[in-house]
Amino acid sequence: MYGLYFKLMDNFENQYISPDIIMLDKKKVGNEKIPVVQAIEFCMQNDMWECIDSILKEVNSKITVRELKKEYEMINSYTQKTEINRAASVVGYQETPLFNNFGLTLPNGAVLLTCPKDKAFVIAGQWQHAGIFSKSKYKSDLLDASLCVYTAQPDNYHGFPDYLKPDRPGYACLDTICMYTYQKRVASLIPKNYSSYKAERAVNDAERIFYNTKPEYNLPMNEFFFIGDTSHDGTNKNTYCSKVVYTSWYNAGENLDAGTFAGNLVSPDDIFDSTIDTLL
Repeated sequence: MYGLYFKLMDNFENQYISPDIIMLDKKKVGNEKIPVVQAIEFCMQNDMWECIDSILKEVNSKITVRELKKEYEMINSYTQKTEINRAASVVGYQETPLFNNFGLTLPNGAVLLTCPKDKAFVIAGQWQHAGIFSKSKYKSDLLDASLCVYTAQPDNYHGFPDYLKPDRPGYACLDTICMYTYQKRVASLIPKNYSSYKAERAVNDAERIFYNTKPEYNLPMNEFFFIGDTSHDGTNKNTYCSKVVYTSWYNAGENLDAGTFAGNLVSPDDIFDSTIDTLL
């Protein structure tokens, strides 16, 4: 079932095209390429079938728009009927952490990145989630189960153990450190011009701008294709994990967007490329 759709996804997994092919405002976007699979997924979700036709022609696909649309509508009907959250269904975690009491080693304001055991279909990159560590939230009686990492999370943690759940899925929230250390990889990072003063400012802004106002989680995928840019606006509009990190540290005087991946989004990979890191 749905052979054409998944065959297409597999065939073009590592192919890239210019974002000009689906740009709505036709602004010059430089030389950055975007994954074909991401482009098709975006266009499907936004009913942009003429753009999909252009993409298929660009990559010399023998699959027609009509065939692809038919299968996509069947998939949508099935997933809506069974209430499947496609991203939630593939995110996994390890049974044991990479190590214990990681929080004892972290300075205030440290950025944590992680990559799950199984890849979720969101922003494809080396890293897929980010948060900013608050030393004051780290409790000695709970250690790595403390809710102490400011971030934002979708509401897809049903059935997960409590030590991996954020305090309020679907919103700007607090992660536990366990959320990061029970994954396949974790990195701890600090800005190149780190200071305790800047860190305090960054953590305070993560709480003030995002946590206290409780915006809903929203990843504006159109910005992946350079359409709009709320990722750099300094507000809690369209809040997602790495926007929390970027905005908080930007207000403290550090720009953590390397601008190497994900269009106008600030991806976890952008943050990784802009910082001093410790890989674990």
